[in-house]
Amino acid sequence: MGSSFFFGWMISSLSVPRYADLNGRKKVVFACSTGSVFVSIGLLLSRSLLITDCILFVLGLLASGNFAVAFCYNMEFFTPEWQTFVGTLDSLIHCSLWVAIPLYFLLISKNYEWLFVVGASMNFLTVLGFFFFMDESPLFLYNKN
Repeated sequence: MGSSFFFGWMISSLSVPRYADLNGRKKVVFACSTGSVFVSIGLLLSRSLLITDCILFVLGLLASGNFAVAFCYNMEFFTPEWQTFVGTLDSLIHCSLWVAIPLYFLLISKNYEWLFVVGASMNFLTVLGFFFFMDESPLFLYNKN
């Protein structure tokens, strides 16, 4: 079941980052974050194993935009002396989730629904931030004149 997520991620990693390089990172990250809100809600409401597997595949398709493109987009707003610190902090937070979530299920609870609610809420706040406050990356605008 989890392999459908990684299969979707592999497919999107072949095209999404290049598309973002050519057409702007903001649009890609905004679209992937918006899609992740709906995917998180779909995972919360799904009671079928087959539907959940299909939703996880779609989540994998969105993962390249949410992680790889968003990381590059984030780095383009910082000066070179801050990029190492911010990049390390960003990677540390993302990697710590791969440890924290299994520990949560092992030690605290088997209830997973609130994790999808938190994920949908964080993506919704990201979408609002992009919609109202974020511009296209300076590097992309410079390269496009």
